[in-house]
Amino acid sequence: MSDIVLQGYADLFPVGTPVKYFPIMGESKHVDCEIRSEPWRLGHGAIVVKVTGKAGGVSVDHLRKSPTHPSLGRGE
Repeated sequence: MSDIVLQGYADLFPVGTPVKYFPIMGESKHVDCEIRSEPWRLGHGAIVVKVTGKAGGVSVDHLRKSPTHPSLGRGE
């Protein structure tokens, strides 16, 4: 993966973006939180970011923008 991929995730999930974090992929249970770091790549290639309320990085594959996010046309 290239730096373009990391930049794409940085553009999709900038610091401060409200997101839903799904600890178990495929399940509906989620935690509302906010992005608090730029993305980075782990040694095996996974891309992660820090979110509020969680230690360490979480996979961007487990994140969805919150429906109240202004870029989705809702919210304040």
